Amino acid sequence: MKKSNKWEGTSLQGRVEMPYEAMVRIFGEPHFLGGEGDKTDVEWCFEEADMVFTLYNWKDGVCYNGSEGYPIKFLSNWHIGGKTKDVFYLVEQIINSNYDKVIGGK
Repeated sequence: MKKSNKWEGTSLQGRVEMPYEAMVRIFGEPHFLGGEGDKTDVEWCFEEADMVFTLYNWKDGVCYNGSEGYPIKFLSNWHIGGKTKDVFYLVEQIINSNYDKVIGGK
């Protein structure tokens, strides 16, 4: 996977439930951090297999909800963005092939 900044034109293609810590183990540190009033707190953007995909939380964190929102370390509901549904299956494949990192914490 290659880090990308080509997120324009992507939209929600699916969701995945996974602790933030596991996301970092698989995808590395987030590429973008939100600020006060933003709808996302963290986001990753990658290019892989001629596709661009994004992973991000949506309106459930501190940036959007203030003290009522979840701190980053407690986020677990992730949106998968892309231009086609194929990115959902790609992300699913990446997660499944890194399952040991999710479970074992390596």
